Amino acid sequence: MPPQRLRRGQRLGRYELLAQVGEGGMASVWLARSHGLRGFEKLVALKMIKAQLADDALFERWFLDEAKIAQRIFHTNVATTLDLGEEHGSLFLVMEWIDGDSLGRVRRSYHRASGKPLPLPIALRLVADMCKGLHAAHELSDERGEGLHIVHRDVSPNNVMITSSGAVKLIDFGIATARDRSSPETTLGIVRGKINYLAPEQIHRRSALDRRCDVWAAGVCLYELAVGTLPFTGKDSEEVMQKIASEGAPPPFDSDPDVDEILCRSLAHHPEDRFATALEMQRAIEALLDAGGGVTERDVAIFLAREVPGLAEERRAFIDDALSPPVPSPASTGPALGAEVVTGDDPDRTRPDRPARSGPTRPTRPTRAPRGVLAVVLLLALGAVAGVVMFTRGPTASPSSEVHAEGPLTTTGAQPPVASGAASTAAPANQSVATATATPSKKSAPNVGTKKAAGRAPSPSAKAVSSSAPKEIDFGF
Repeated sequence: MPPQRLRRGQRLGRYELLAQVGEGGMASVWLARSHGLRGFEKLVALKMIKAQLADDALFERWFLDEAKIAQRIFHTNVATTLDLGEEHGSLFLVMEWIDGDSLGRVRRSYHRASGKPLPLPIALRLVADMCKGLHAAHELSDERGEGLHIVHRDVSPNNVMITSSGAVKLIDFGIATARDRSSPETTLGIVRGKINYLAPEQIHRRSALDRRCDVWAAGVCLYELAVGTLPFTGKDSEEVMQKIASEGAPPPFDSDPDVDEILCRSLAHHPEDRFATALEMQRAIEALLDAGGGVTERDVAIFLAREVPGLAEERRAFIDDALSPPVPSPASTGPALGAEVVTGDDPDRTRPDRPARSGPTRPTRPTRAPRGVLAVVLLLALGAVAGVVMFTRGPTASPSSEVHAEGPLTTTGAQPPVASGAASTAAPANQSVATATATPSKKSAPNVGTKKAAGRAPSPSAKAVSSSAPKEIDFGF
């Protein structure tokens, strides 16, 4: 089956899509709800490969590699991968839903509000926790205890989440390298990753990449948070890469010599001059934090709530809107209790694919014909009854009996024979009655519970609408 366009309310196995969160070059991310046994529900993040890439074997292998790498990492500073699924030929990853925003969004929001970079203690705390998550990934080994040599390769503020409680979560191992990766790390001539955060060896590609290129990216993040600008900039990506590939050092951070020392060491051009591990960089930052009195996750949470409260409000509104049932369109709105029969061919009111169901109905008033027509019908019916009675009595000497047996008499002043009058007008009268009966008044409709006459098929234009028919909403309840 070809890949289908994702939509709100769609079910992928036991996961229900609620709202799209974002979209990248390879996949889209959705807020989803997991449905379990006995009404158990949980919010998750669902990352699904794009429909146009579902048939690309290389992208599929990259996606599977990301799943295999991420699901092995269990650390408080790395987002947890919960499941891997496939629907309509497209793969999807299920991850924990993080109640927070990216570090990049937090930095930009605070800068717009204050015109300043993040407070230095907060920036140091965030990068130190980022280094914890990186070190956990770098140290991961297989079941035999052999290192997997994972390198994230895409560390940036947009791939670091900050929860409302102040915790740091590293995400997106889409282009990470590992020992047992099945797909090629990089196509020849293509540099993968965000240009401003690339280490020199990622641009040169003179040797295999190791964890120290992630240390470089963590240094770029710290520089951006503390200084307020990137260490290497240019008018285009080529100029930026030229500056990174050269052996020039970034502008110094004069506000704090100890922080500048950490920046210079993490951004050293040659990998051997940098921190050997992310853990080593984290310990250097922690030493500065301890000397300044220490900063905890709780301090980060208080900072977020006080300085950028709008982010949490927007996030809550987004989730509330995603969880609320959508307003059904008129075409899918079910009838109220005691609904009457709906007639006609209006597609917004009739549903030929839905059988009629029994249920309580509201009685309808019978169709009223004009009074004049009723009077004529009544007189003709009385005349017909009288004629039948006269026929059944047999021949008599009355003038009217001679009319039926022998033909009309030419008597002066005689009234027209009743039987002849009934015979000549019965057909028009019956036709009038049938028309009045078969064509209901616009003000009323036949009752759902009315019994049909034997041997007559129901009108094809009439559909019974059950009061118990469920409303059609996207969630499929």
